[in-house]
Amino acid sequence: MKKPFSALLLSEITEQRLRELCDRVVERKAPAVVVYAREIVLQVFRYADSRGVRYPNPALGVRPVSVATLRRATVHSRQTKSDGSKN
Repeated sequence: MKKPFSALLLSEITEQRLRELCDRVVERKAPAVVVYAREIVLQVFRYADSRGVRYPNPALGVRPVSVATLRRATVHSRQTKSDGSKN
């Protein structure tokens, strides 16, 4: 996030640039990072808006489900046998 956007003005961070960044990160097999990066951009623009600096929020056009699909982690638990002992 820092390298791609650190030298840009808010007006230069567009939906297209955010989507390109997300696509690059997804290619590295890091969907959770994509969702987190999008959330950071969303919050930065919301903060700026609350301070009177208004630009279109590019994260609103990049829905999390459109850039990454997260799989629910499978938690394996010990099953109890009918007699009360553990497997």
